[in-house]
Amino acid sequence: MKKHIIVPAILLSIAGALFAQDDDKSPKIEQGFRFGDISKSKDDLKKVTEKQLLLELVKLNKKQLKEQKRIREILENKFEPKPKMMTLPDGTKCIENSSAKCFKMPMIDSIKKIPVYVNAYQKRTLKAEKAKDLWEAKYISEVQKLAYLKGQAIRELGPKYPLATTRIGTINNFGLDSVAQSRYEKSIVNKYMHNFEINIFLGINKGLDMYSLVRLAYIVRDNPKWKINLIFKSTKAKNDWEKQYKNFYVSRNLLKLNTIVQPSAFKEFKIYTTPSLFLKDKKLHKDTLIFIGRATEEDIVSRILDYLINKKYIKRNELSRINAWKSPTSEGVVKDYYNDALGIDYEK
Repeated sequence: MKKHIIVPAILLSIAGALFAQDDDKSPKIEQGFRFGDISKSKDDLKKVTEKQLLLELVKLNKKQLKEQKRIREILENKFEPKPKMMTLPDGTKCIENSSAKCFKMPMIDSIKKIPVYVNAYQKRTLKAEKAKDLWEAKYISEVQKLAYLKGQAIRELGPKYPLATTRIGTINNFGLDSVAQSRYEKSIVNKYMHNFEINIFLGINKGLDMYSLVRLAYIVRDNPKWKINLIFKSTKAKNDWEKQYKNFYVSRNLLKLNTIVQPSAFKEFKIYTTPSLFLKDKKLHKDTLIFIGRATEEDIVSRILDYLINKKYIKRNELSRINAWKSPTSEGVVKDYYNDALGIDYEK
């Protein structure tokens, strides 16, 4: 008894797609019931023999396998690249970029997509470099056009723009922009400082501790409302620090601070050098390292602002230079400008 291979309907559909081409040697089944011609559908399907169908499926599988291998190679090259061998001028073989001797200029994915870069990196000729430089000049000129449009867009968006703007379209007379911004930013920090304490760790790096002493004393003097604590690694470190108080009058401001000798805190907070400044958020009961070394008031204000933005106390666009000039703090800036720079009285 002759056995017949039963071909599923889905394979017949695949066969229909395979033979839908202009090859005269291939059966035409575009006229079947799926294409609106019911009268010819049965005759056309009869032409698709079981052998022809299986042969075409084999061809299709081979084609798909080839494509899958190509895709796998691309993915491996991107995510799990295999080491490549190279031959040096002396004939020695080694793995690319396994050492300085086996150096080969690497190319990131974005560079690979730009032929002028690939050509310059591979050929290393003056002609190829000139072509790359000309391309870069064209690219930069286009970026500059976009930068102009960006500036114009930000100016017209004004307060609707969600990021803080600095000098785009604002006035900058004798550095007053910078002064106004600094005073405004400090006023924002002062508004929220009742939520925070600053813990300063001292006692590991004596040289840097002593170098930072006077500057810190001025910061304490100028910010009497800031709650600052000094935490020493040892009693000796505390004594060394306090010896200098009598030598600088401004250092006496440090006497007002709460001082603690607590070696265990250095291990808890993983202090590896000093001074190390931590911001303690009293609401969240969390300490965050904000600065290491000899800090200025501007350094501390800047780091606290970063924290306020990150923890959503404020929005970044609140730091806009426009808002700085609208702030009451700008009155003092203008008054100082009239009195000191121009030598005339300022009348509100």
